[in-house]
Order: sequence, then structure tokens, then C-alpha cells
Amino acid sequence: MRPTVVGRLRGGNERQRASLSRSVLLLPGVAVLAAGLLPTFHDSLFSVTDVIFLALLPVTWSRARRLRPLRTLVQLCSLWLMSQVASNLVNGVPMGHLFGGIWQPVLLVASSLGVFWFSSGNPRHIAVLASAAFASLIAFGAITSPAGASADPWKYQFGIPATLLAVLAIGFLWAARRAVTSAVLTAGLGCLNIVLGFRSLGAICVTGAALLLVISMIHRANLWRISLALVAGVVASMATINAYGALAQSGRLGYSQHAKYSAQSGTQAGLLLAARPEALISLETIEHHPVLGVGSEAKLDYTATEQALEAVAAAGIELSPLHQERLLGDGLNSHSLALGAWVQAGVIAVLPWLYLVYLGLRSSFQAPCQRWARLRPVTVVWTLLCIWDFLFSPWSPRYQVLLGSFAALAAVQVTDHTEKRCGPCTAVLKREPVESRSLLGPIRGPSPTSSAVDEELLHSTYPLRRGSLDTPFRRR
Repeated sequence: MRPTVVGRLRGGNERQRASLSRSVLLLPGVAVLAAGLLPTFHDSLFSVTDVIFLALLPVTWSRARRLRPLRTLVQLCSLWLMSQVASNLVNGVPMGHLFGGIWQPVLLVASSLGVFWFSSGNPRHIAVLASAAFASLIAFGAITSPAGASADPWKYQFGIPATLLAVLAIGFLWAARRAVTSAVLTAGLGCLNIVLGFRSLGAICVTGAALLLVISMIHRANLWRISLALVAGVVASMATINAYGALAQSGRLGYSQHAKYSAQSGTQAGLLLAARPEALISLETIEHHPVLGVGSEAKLDYTATEQALEAVAAAGIELSPLHQERLLGDGLNSHSLALGAWVQAGVIAVLPWLYLVYLGLRSSFQAPCQRWARLRPVTVVWTLLCIWDFLFSPWSPRYQVLLGSFAALAAVQVTDHTEKRCGPCTAVLKREPVESRSLLGPIRGPSPTSSAVDEELLHSTYPLRRGSLDTPFRRR
């Protein structure tokens, strides 16, 4: 039965009011993320955005705790914080550094909850806020000049936000059923990054392009199809590494790339570990302190330092005295988010990073959904980027904005899929019928007082005008 005219008008008004109430926080959220390019004070790791997110933490938590993924992330970060404090106390960290290291889990939670609160869980709003975060990081890199970034500004300042912003724009082609075009453009971004010297991001984009091609053929995710996608990603990664090696060895990427590749590929550790000797030192430290770590900003003793340097030398990697001072002088430099957390706070500190990887992979390979079609390419590439950063990249200034946006993006997608918001909409079929009186007798039909949530879900999740790669219905 078709709903009455009064019911449709009332439902439309409720949808408009619900949409307007969710849009109220969007512009303030964009302003808050854009303010991230302004430092709170000189040489501070905290920005204006961090201060606002921390001040709003009680408000954002009151709403975000309803989402199981975000609630789980907060619980794991709380365990990380307590483990950090316990590690500092057990290892006798000086009073001045006693509470060092606890700002990382706090900023991760504050940024994740803040982005979710300002977006109201709306996919379009999350895309707008992510764009504002990318633009603010680009502007921050243009205005300021962090130490060491001037030698390679694309790698240390502009590469990641500019690439993610471009992949976010490619999502419009993906939503218009242009899978091959989307994958080719994503792979083109990878080639551009390799030419500009950002090897890891280039390999990530090429791998993401291969995954997008496989995902475009997956209409129902299962273990076999996910395994096929992962195999395609591994093959694409290996092909990219081999192609880069051939180009760098021939000198077509410039003298600096040729010299770097020749120095790193000639070691027993291989190209990856030769570029990241910090991983060997971190693993050697974790082997001796696996449970609680060594504490925040704690320096290794003489024996531990000698063992770490011997592990690096055994892999055929030569470290200059200046390089040794950078890695071990002022505390252990792990150059890794996950390994650094493990070294400082113990094994419990790795759990939040593993959970974020789980959310990213699940949102990338879950069942197709029209509601999130435009964000599928950036979700895939961003997940691969986070996996790399968790293993081989340190915590850099303003990075918590990217982490918070990614956590909110993945958490809302997983929640929508879990609560069947992305499956065939059966909300109208399940409504209890009501009786209406007329001259011809009782007329049964859908309730005119349906909830605004169901109406919004029906009209926004499954538009009938145009299909997309992520639509749950196949064309016959």
C-alpha cells in the first residue's frame, strides 16, 4: 500500500529537520580542522584543533560511546595509557618525564571522537571534514617549515595530504561506475609519488589500485574473494618494488634515488630494513622488555645499546656516529607508531593500532554499499597507508588529525554494515500497519508517523536514479 499524502509530507519535513540538525555542526567542524595549521604556542606538538577536541571530549564521548567500534577504541587506548604510566613507574622514569607518552592515546581518542561528533556519522560530512584536514595539513606545510622537511618537502609535508585529497576526488568516478578509470588514476598517483621520491606512498597507491580492481568485481565479500584481493595487492607491491629498483638502478629517477637504492639494496637486510634500521633496534629492545617496555623517553643502558648495534651490524647495515646518535642518543627512536608504543609502554600499547588496522580492512572489504561508494577508494588507500605508518613511520606533528579522521571513517562504515544499514532496506516492510477510516471502510497502510531515521535511510542510501559500483543490487 502507498503511504498517504499527509504521511509523505510529514516524512519529508522530518527528513529535512533531521538533515538540518546534522548539518549544524559541519561548518564549525571544518573551521576547527582548518585551525590546525595554527600552533598553540612555539614548538608545541598541540595545535588549536587538539585543544578544542580535548575541551569537547566529555561532549563527544557522550555521543560516540553508542558506536561499538569507537567505544572499543577508547577502551584500548585507556589500557595503553595505564600501561604507559605503569611502565614509567616500574622503569624509574624521572619525574620530569613521568607522564611523557600519555598524550598519544589521549590525542588519538580526542581526535577520533571529535571528527565523529562534528560529522554526525554522515558519509558526506566525513568526506568534507577529511578534505578540510588534508587542506589544513597542506597549508601548515606551506606556512611552516619543520626541521628536516626542507630537504624533501613533498615527502615530509605535502605528499600524504595531497595524495589522499586526490584519491578522495577519484571517489566520484568510482561512484559513477568507472572502476578502471579510478584504478588507473590511483596508480598514476603512485607513479607520481615514486618520481618525486616518495617510494612508500607510491607503492601504496599502486597496491590500492590493484585492490580497487578486485573489489569492483566483489558483490559479496567472502574469505576466498578477500584472499584473492590480498594476493593481488601483494603481487602489485612486489611488481612496484621491482620496477622501482630497475628504474633507480638505471639512473632514470635521478642521482639521489640511484645512490639511495644502491646503498640500501646491497645489504643483507634487504631494501626495507636497510631503509628502516630503527625496526631492528626496536625488535631487539622488545625481545628483552616485551611486557612493559622501557618507559617513555627512556634511554637504553650500555648493554642494551651494544646489543642493538650488534643486531644492526649483523644485518650488514653500517651506521655512522651521527646516525647512531639520532637513533639512540635522546631515547630510542623507533620510527614506528606501533613499535614505538610497544617499546615505551609494552605489548598492550599495540592493541589500538591492531584494532585500527582491523577496522580499516573490514571497511575496505565489506559488502558493497551505495551509501559509502564515494569513499571506497580513499578508504582502501588510507588503510594501506595506516598499515605502513603503524610499522615504519613515526608520530609527526598534526598526524593525530589524520588518525582521528581515519578512525571515524572506518568506525562509521563498520557500524553501518553491522546494523544492516547498507543492506537491502526493509524498514518500510517491517512497519506496523495502521487503520484509517474512510467512506469505504477501513484502509490499511504504512504508518504516516514513521521515524525520520528510517526515511532518511530509505531516501539517501539507495537512490534510484543512478547505480554505482557499491550498489547492493546487480543489474540484470
